Amino acid sequence: MPRTESELALIIAGILCLASWLSRQDIRRFCVLFPLGCFTGWIAQLLLGPERNLYTPNISLYLNYVSVAVILAWGVGLSSMWALHLVICRISGRRPNAGLYILAGFPAAMILEYVGSNVLGMRLHDYQRYAPLMPSVDSMRAPLWYYEYYILVAVVFYMILTVLRINTGDWSRARIRLPIRSWL
Repeated sequence: MPRTESELALIIAGILCLASWLSRQDIRRFCVLFPLGCFTGWIAQLLLGPERNLYTPNISLYLNYVSVAVILAWGVGLSSMWALHLVICRISGRRPNAGLYILAGFPAAMILEYVGSNVLGMRLHDYQRYAPLMPSVDSMRAPLWYYEYYILVAVVFYMILTVLRINTGDWSRARIRLPIRSWL
């Protein structure tokens, strides 16, 4: 596995363990959410087309025309949003809902964009054309509509979690029928 993708895998493991601890959820739940987030992100990136999936040369592993690093970033981003959403709900004493989920997405996206851009060097091939939306840390260098698209995909992911009945910390009524269900 190329260096950037290997580093990303280690960061993902750390983030998922931290998210599990902070959200007080069993790590095995992230073994369901993370691949579901990766798949959702892969479909979202496929819809953008090949010309919108070009990255700097350090990103070299692709599935069709979508970077594996980007697929993994979607997985960690969407599952981190879910975890942060549960933390916000617990702190505020509110029930999980789409509004708090989207609210949780902003800090999650900012942190992931910073790590992706500055630690891993994951950038669009033409990132220099765009002024950073977070100039103090030189990250989020993409057209604004990309970030609007991120919100749309996050809403779709939340709807998928709702249909599967896994959008909360209580999975007792989940529709998911995997062998892992007995662990939860």
